[in-house]
Amino acid sequence: MYNRCESSHAFLKKYFGGKKTHQTLFTTWRKIEAAIRDRLMNIEVEAASSRGRTPLMLDAVLFRSVFGVVTWHALRLVASHFENMKRPLKPCTGTFTQSMGLPCAHVCNAKKQLGGVVSDDFDEHWFWDRSNVHRPFREPQQACTNAQLQNRPQASTGRILSSFETTASPSARAPPMCSACHQRGHT
Repeated sequence: MYNRCESSHAFLKKYFGGKKTHQTLFTTWRKIEAAIRDRLMNIEVEAASSRGRTPLMLDAVLFRSVFGVVTWHALRLVASHFENMKRPLKPCTGTFTQSMGLPCAHVCNAKKQLGGVVSDDFDEHWFWDRSNVHRPFREPQQACTNAQLQNRPQASTGRILSSFETTASPSARAPPMCSACHQRGHT
């Protein structure tokens, strides 16, 4: 506690202009306000800067959809909890999620195969911007492998076509249906 007070005192002294400055109470008050505004702005800039970076130690598959939404500290806590749990996992008691507001190892284990955790798995306390009630759109998961992506026809712009834009190849067509007996395979 003492160090924190000394640090704040030294920070304010820089705004006053040194040790022995004699100013009015109003001038001193305005300089304190300016110092606090400046410090809050520095905190916001640091938070925005660190929000844009991606820690290399985190599992990108598990946390991809919450990068930039949930704080890195929360993601590190979840990763640490997930790694430290003994395998095979015992039945979930829900204690970790209730006490921390973070997804437990069971949720992470289940969602790792499904594409990762989502922002709804985290309490809003862990969000970078709690005042923003809108959740960001997540990138859709690709349902095909890289080999299938390479075989897809390309659009004239060079982009990969969406699944509703691709035309089915002749080999992928369903066999014809008979109009008389309604059986597949003949006409």
